Amino acid sequence: MTSQVVPLSTFVQHLESCEGYEFRTMIKMLASPAYAKQQLLKDELSVFMAKVLKLLRSKDDYQVWKGCHIATVFCTYNPVVLCSFGGELMGILYRALEDATKYYGDSVQTEQRKVMVRALVKTLDTLMDLIRGKPSLTREALTPHLSAIIPMLISFGRCEPNLSLPVIKKLLSKHSTTFRPHVGKLKQLLTELYGHYQSLDPVTRKVVCDTAAYLHLTQKPGNNANEHQAHHKSFPDEHWRAGLFSVLSQFGPVVRLWGEILDIGSDENLARLLETLPRDTANDTSPLLPALTVDINKPVTLWHISARLEQLTDMVESFIRLPTLFPTRIPLGELVKVSEILLSLTTNYLPLKRGLRRDAALTGSIRSALPETQLQGIRLLRCLSDHIGKNLITYMPAILSSMELFIPLKDKKTSIDYQKCVDLQNGLLQLTALMNSIAQHLGHKVEEMSLAIKLVDICAYIIEHKQNLDSAFSSTSGTAKAAGGAKKKEYKAKTGSMSDLFSHPHKFLHPVPLENYTVVNTYYNMALTHWKLPSTQQAKITKYCIYYSLSFKEKLGYIPQTFIELLNTIVLFPGKDRFSILPIAVHLLKETGDPVFDVLCNPKLPLEMIQIRRQPTSSEDDTATSEAEEYAAPADQDDEHLSDDEHTTVDDGVATNAVMGLNNLVSSETLRSEQDSALETQHPEQARTSNLVPDEASEGREDARIFKKRSSSDEQDPPSKRTRAVAAQTPVPAAVPVDNGEPESDDGSDFEIPEIELSDADEE
Repeated sequence: MTSQVVPLSTFVQHLESCEGYEFRTMIKMLASPAYAKQQLLKDELSVFMAKVLKLLRSKDDYQVWKGCHIATVFCTYNPVVLCSFGGELMGILYRALEDATKYYGDSVQTEQRKVMVRALVKTLDTLMDLIRGKPSLTREALTPHLSAIIPMLISFGRCEPNLSLPVIKKLLSKHSTTFRPHVGKLKQLLTELYGHYQSLDPVTRKVVCDTAAYLHLTQKPGNNANEHQAHHKSFPDEHWRAGLFSVLSQFGPVVRLWGEILDIGSDENLARLLETLPRDTANDTSPLLPALTVDINKPVTLWHISARLEQLTDMVESFIRLPTLFPTRIPLGELVKVSEILLSLTTNYLPLKRGLRRDAALTGSIRSALPETQLQGIRLLRCLSDHIGKNLITYMPAILSSMELFIPLKDKKTSIDYQKCVDLQNGLLQLTALMNSIAQHLGHKVEEMSLAIKLVDICAYIIEHKQNLDSAFSSTSGTAKAAGGAKKKEYKAKTGSMSDLFSHPHKFLHPVPLENYTVVNTYYNMALTHWKLPSTQQAKITKYCIYYSLSFKEKLGYIPQTFIELLNTIVLFPGKDRFSILPIAVHLLKETGDPVFDVLCNPKLPLEMIQIRRQPTSSEDDTATSEAEEYAAPADQDDEHLSDDEHTTVDDGVATNAVMGLNNLVSSETLRSEQDSALETQHPEQARTSNLVPDEASEGREDARIFKKRSSSDEQDPPSKRTRAVAAQTPVPAAVPVDNGEPESDDGSDFEIPEIELSDADEE
């Protein structure tokens, strides 16, 4: 062993007595690869592991807890220890956990013992994960102990299902064949947990449903009980699909209970869908659900219907999202049909039955239970959209029309009841999240925009409405007025002081969670980028974004990222009115800055643009060479190099800039007209000098402007232009014919000599 690490013999001396900081430091040092040497097995490593095994056999809970952590770290980072002592550690951990859980439910458990049991379960789970996948270790250390570990975990699941069920779920998926003898005990455990399902925490409920779904992996594929169907091909997901249909078949009887309260027959489409739901199918693997008791004389029992539908939805979600070793066939049509039926159960369009009494307790229970029933349809669609995605495109019209049924409406009206929206805040936010999920597959063309527009108004109202104190104010003042003078003091003594409601009403407001802002901002981003919203909704989103961005900046000192993204979207997609909030957005983000706003405020063209250059012809190359030589002439040369008929003054900087322009700018060919080509052929000197004409409007300036000479043939061959750097040319007036006393046709030739007008400078 190297001298840079502490010898294991030193740890052995302080292993039982160390605690606190010493123990944490020892754990960190044991992760060093310096201890992963096979030479240490003969002396130090064997002595150290013997001490760890002694800690795990101890009757002291704290010593067992320390042994669990040392075994976890040492086996994770030291493969030598895992291969040498993995099987022995598995046996000791199993026996320690069995002793700790044998009388776990009968005796009073202290917090210290619960922590020790939790450490034993976590260590056993980690050790099995480390051994799994290694052929020799799995065969020698893991498989022999599974037959004893599985029943022990199932028995412990009755006391601590949140600890044992995650391990059982993993064993079901990884060792389904080894688990087959214990399926009956696990099914009995899950049936007991289903009996008090609503008393479990959400995480445990999710694990219970996942474990029930994985039970279908233990059945042998291709085991067809019907001998007449034995010749058909069997699929690997046959039992998985049967379990899913077994759960779907239980929706029908529960939904039909609402048929005793609501007049479902008034909606022919809903009644037809309800009749086509899957019927009850026998499945021996699925755990049994307890009987559902509903008494209309006890209106509160109507909530049991929503609770059972929530449990069934959790079970269906497990079948959809859990990974399997084989592809699964999901019945999309049946799942969409179930969600559509659940969302259609609303008093907005379905009246109560005529023979039903209308007392406040019954109607109130019905109106509170129906939204929870609809919410399960939203959850089911959300799960399908997240895990199946674009396969739902063919069902989108039915899905969108069903989603709109969840929005509460006023009685016998089509306007939104915003007061009910406050009570259904959680469900409406889940509806918005569902819209965000399916919008990724909808695209930009949506025929019906009513749902999108309604959600914009509802989200803005939910976020802005904190708590309704107006009713408290009105009821307090009305009660005080009703009380007489003598009774007013007695009323105040009973009710207490109500002055804080009037003097500090903001102290009674509940803050909106940031998760709600995230859902709303995501929906607004999606709506602005995908669809053209009306001006009213566009202005409402803009006002909401500016107000809360400024509010968060003042209270928290920063603007959340979702609001920054919404500001960018509003600037880039201004809507139909085309008004821009760019100055306001830049002011809000002036401290942190934003790359999008920086580009909009300071646009910059890309440098060294790459274009296509065409190889010039021989005549064009000679012309370009002569022009380059002319522009590259030194500044101290006489003006004799210029034409005698025209005096052009060129500054030194102009010539230098012209040469640099020829080197850096992208050259493009200039096509000349037939007349210019003829003139250049006959009078090359005159053609070269005529391109340099002094600009009278810019005399005295140091630099001349660079322009491109265009011809009528530019449109024919635009990619093959060439660019020359020349001085700016002013329009030349039309030439006045000179009368030389000879007729114009004396020459008899077809060529016409151009007439040159001398400038005033030449005359002088």
